[in-house]
Amino acid sequence: MEWTKEQQEAIDYRSENILVAAAAGSGKTAVLVERIIQKITDTKNLVGIDEILVLTFTDAAAAEMRHKIADAVRAELAKEPSDEHLRRQNLLMGSAMISTIHSFCMSVIRSNIHHTQLPAAFSIVSEAENEILLTQALDIVLEKFYANIEKDSSFRQLALGYGGTKNDSALRDMTLNLYRFSESMARPAEWLNSAVRQYRRAGETDDLSDNKFAEFLFDETKKSLEDILQLYGLMIEYVENELPSDHKMHGFFEPEREQFLPVQTAAEQKDYAGVRAALQGLHFATFPSARGKSATAEVVASQKKIKALRDLAKELAVDLQDKFSIAYQDAVERMRMTYPQLRTFKNILLMVRRLHTKMKREKNYLDFSDLEHETVRLLSDSRGNPTDVARALSEKYEEILVDEYQDTNHVQDTIFRLISREGKNVFMVGDIKQCIYKFRHAVPDLFLEKYSRYGEADGGGHLIRLFKNFRSRENVVNTVNDVFHKIMSRRVGDVDYTTEEYLVRGADYYPRLEDESGFATELLLTDTAVDEKKSLTAAEGFVYEARNIARRIRQMTDGAEVMVTDKQTGKPRAAELRDIVILVRQTKGVSSVLEEALQREGIPSYSAAGQAYLSTQEVLTALSFLQITENPRQDIPLLAVLRSPVFGFTAGELADIRANRKHCTFYEALQAYAPQNEKAANFLNILESFRDAAPHTTVDALLWRFYRELGYEHIVGTMDNPIVRQANLRLLYERAAEFERGNPQGGVTRFLAYIDAMRSRKKDMTAARVLGENDNVVRIMTMHKSKGLEFPIVFVAGLSKKFNSEDAKKNILWNSELGFGLNCVDTERRVKYPSLPMHTLKMKIDQDLRSEEMRLFYVALTRAKEKLVLSAAVDTGKKGWKSAAFTPDGMPIRAFNHGVTRMRDWLLPALAAHPAAEFLREYVAVSARQEQPFPLKIEITPWSDLEEVEVPSVPEQETVSAAENTPMPDDLISRLEYQYPYRSYGDIPVKLSVSEIKQRQMPEGEHVPLLNALVDKTLKKTEEVTGTERGVITHFVLQHLVDEETETAEQIQRQLEQMVDSGMISRTQQDAVSAESLFQFYQSDIGRRMKAAKRQKEYKFYMEIPARDIFPSAENCDDEQNILLQGVVDCFFEEEDGLVVLDYKTDCVSAEYAEKAAQRYQEQLKYYAAGLSKIFHKPVKKKYIYFLHCGKTVEL
Repeated sequence: MEWTKEQQEAIDYRSENILVAAAAGSGKTAVLVERIIQKITDTKNLVGIDEILVLTFTDAAAAEMRHKIADAVRAELAKEPSDEHLRRQNLLMGSAMISTIHSFCMSVIRSNIHHTQLPAAFSIVSEAENEILLTQALDIVLEKFYANIEKDSSFRQLALGYGGTKNDSALRDMTLNLYRFSESMARPAEWLNSAVRQYRRAGETDDLSDNKFAEFLFDETKKSLEDILQLYGLMIEYVENELPSDHKMHGFFEPEREQFLPVQTAAEQKDYAGVRAALQGLHFATFPSARGKSATAEVVASQKKIKALRDLAKELAVDLQDKFSIAYQDAVERMRMTYPQLRTFKNILLMVRRLHTKMKREKNYLDFSDLEHETVRLLSDSRGNPTDVARALSEKYEEILVDEYQDTNHVQDTIFRLISREGKNVFMVGDIKQCIYKFRHAVPDLFLEKYSRYGEADGGGHLIRLFKNFRSRENVVNTVNDVFHKIMSRRVGDVDYTTEEYLVRGADYYPRLEDESGFATELLLTDTAVDEKKSLTAAEGFVYEARNIARRIRQMTDGAEVMVTDKQTGKPRAAELRDIVILVRQTKGVSSVLEEALQREGIPSYSAAGQAYLSTQEVLTALSFLQITENPRQDIPLLAVLRSPVFGFTAGELADIRANRKHCTFYEALQAYAPQNEKAANFLNILESFRDAAPHTTVDALLWRFYRELGYEHIVGTMDNPIVRQANLRLLYERAAEFERGNPQGGVTRFLAYIDAMRSRKKDMTAARVLGENDNVVRIMTMHKSKGLEFPIVFVAGLSKKFNSEDAKKNILWNSELGFGLNCVDTERRVKYPSLPMHTLKMKIDQDLRSEEMRLFYVALTRAKEKLVLSAAVDTGKKGWKSAAFTPDGMPIRAFNHGVTRMRDWLLPALAAHPAAEFLREYVAVSARQEQPFPLKIEITPWSDLEEVEVPSVPEQETVSAAENTPMPDDLISRLEYQYPYRSYGDIPVKLSVSEIKQRQMPEGEHVPLLNALVDKTLKKTEEVTGTERGVITHFVLQHLVDEETETAEQIQRQLEQMVDSGMISRTQQDAVSAESLFQFYQSDIGRRMKAAKRQKEYKFYMEIPARDIFPSAENCDDEQNILLQGVVDCFFEEEDGLVVLDYKTDCVSAEYAEKAAQRYQEQLKYYAAGLSKIFHKPVKKKYIYFLHCGKTVEL
């Protein structure tokens, strides 16, 4: 193979660290393989394959690398069969360390297990089970804090201010999200402590001078001011060059520009108050425009262009004022106020981390994060210096080669540094323009720092650029260069796309055609304007965009309009469906629309996403069947199974079953119905046989029996898409088998918990793949999934979809360099104030988001080998278009990215100067027309041309006007103006539970997100018990205990054992219940009184109460309106002079705090008493709360 000069340099260069910036399609893998081969065949300095460490990010990449290196070694050996060194390398290939980073870490740990506290037989925990353990750790830690919530004011403020309005899900999400992020840091605890310290410093010193958030704000302010001053420079230049000398604009902009100089000076001096004061003093006069005869077409056009620049300058100025909206003293005070909460939050995170680690170690588990952090511990001492283990590895490996270095995080980079030879033998390959895994905590700054430093003379390393693209035709290369030269910069994309970053065509193997117009880049626009004022919604617009794409694909593949190069023969042939891929930002909610549009054109397609795997009908039915084998008293999965084609119960049959018995679970209704219905009896017999087998049968075996004995696999074979459905069932079976192999405890319960954990993380499994590379279908995939792949024809679709900015809206924000932050909440007033940290973190997240979207756009465009089609929905009613402001030399101004919210905002202005883009220039306010080195075809199609149904015409305006002139009768007017007097009743529910009333009647704005406040939760037999379930299990046990057999703790323990043996509870659930605490309860005065009396437990009741009692402020709520109140009383018993209500609580409260804790339940027990008194016509004389944790009874 003939190498380019740059490739040869990357293969040959030695003596210091090397960063190879390899552009898309530049052959980096081939270069990396050749460098290794050259090293192990260099007779002057022979190196063994076992002395080279090659690290990748995926198993597939590692396998491909190993395969290519092995092939190259065998090829060299074929030339020199007697070469002993090559023969040895061939034998060593199987054990060569060519692996993922995690596999390498595992190898280091296993080889040095005696230096760790880890079990020798550790295994890698599955993602779902790890999630279960993490959630349990969080439950336990939060329970401890909640138990002390009255004494711990900072936690109380944290829970009340950030926990959520109905429960503490917001606090939990905050904790889990930041926990996962912090694990990507080399030393998570140090990072968390450092992040909190700057809040303490700000509060103690009343000074923000060394504060990271303030530093970032000043840096961004200086950049914005540079942009503003550039805009004013352009305005003045255009006024002088394009407007007549007597125009009012001459001399108008200079004073406005001068206003920003004090702001700039204060920003340079890091004077927060000075910047804020100068910004508040800004003034903008009315824009002067020429009118009458002096307003020629040329003058009007120039005025319009200048006004667009000035409007943008004003937007940037307003944005700056917003950045400094918080007064200096308020900024400091709010950091001081949030410090106690953040310190507590940090402590929660550290406690969760310790407990999570402990729980994993108890099961001999490590997760992927553990692998990295345990490796860092092995390789470095407390000061971060290399240990003997690190030095041994450094001596062992002659060279360390890292692929896709741009995707590295902090902890991984630390590992590379520790095992290197003082940073002089690491070969890193990557492309900052393809760093698209920020959501996996990749840190592009690591690549950028070396990219900048190694490019200098004494930068401590050597930079090599591979810019020749061996993938794409010239038209694709030139399109990419032209677009990204204009839109990608250090600010947005993290690199300036200068000529140094340009792709250079290296693919000279494509055959030349007489007519190559078919390879022209296409811009496919779908016009969503309905009329001048109205347009389709974004979702509606994408439906028609998809139809437009489908129609274009049909045109391309019906004849020989577009040719591609055959992979096998190297000769041109007509394009086929298999040559085409449609790339989208995400497939959820998008791929189905594209599939339907393609189907309308008779075009088969395949999307790896399609319907979410866990939501497919066949998988849901199988999982529902597993759920009812575990616990049939779950109505939803039971009904799903009964209605499925396996058992075929009709809606009428299910209604009959329910009508036969109403106030019970559906399973109990089915049992009651079975004696009179053979179909129901058969189902129960089948279910019972599966339930009997479940405890001693693996999940995969149970599924296989369900598929085969009940014929489910054959049944789905008669449905639509039978091959995919059957493949999905087999895949579920294989995943269940894999789960059983990796989880010795296994079982249906744990497998279902694993599935629930996947759903809770909003993660799905990959659906079964039933198509191969040669299937003649159009493929639909995400831009992320396309990385590393290539396709002859690429459609990049959905470019009008807005960026997902949800990350910037979270309650807690973070950044590896800045730290993390919260808004300031005054829980007394229930008011949230913006804080400086949140302000700056939002700015940083927004920057990072747009940079990542820019790089993702680059990845999408560089997948094309021969033809590129770019598709977007637009509104020619001129709504939502992003105007472009260009310098006289045709480059966008620096402020161009301000306000960009979608990829279309970049694309259309970038293409607007093309000679073929006259239509675009009108809409994006670009007047320049420049020759471009690539052909471009632009087609805009009204949505109505893609609609099959004729749209009804709008009645003539004259007809409407005539109707408007007709007087309206008075009685019609009064009817139209009538207001329903009871409209507020819609806000009053028909039924409420006692617990809901308790929550509604708490002090305004307050909520108590206690983990044991569990209402109406169905008891499920799980193998792991969380803190939230302990209370439910304890109540369940108390309900079923035989009270007469509780004289000793041993008697209670025997009853618990019997419950386990009978399948009422699991062994783990039994362990969650304290027999000693129950014994203390039965020995207490209230317990003995209960046992001696006639009693009822878990008594359900319903009663009507006046709505006015619950909603006193509701408008028009009369005294006759009632609400149905529903409640469940733990226990009540009857004594001679009345009823006694007893409610037992599992709250972890001390005896001293029990009196106060009981007050929370005052309202709840009041309604219990009222309900029982009304039903039994007897007075309730006493109400008691019994706290099982501390053994104290409190009378209310």
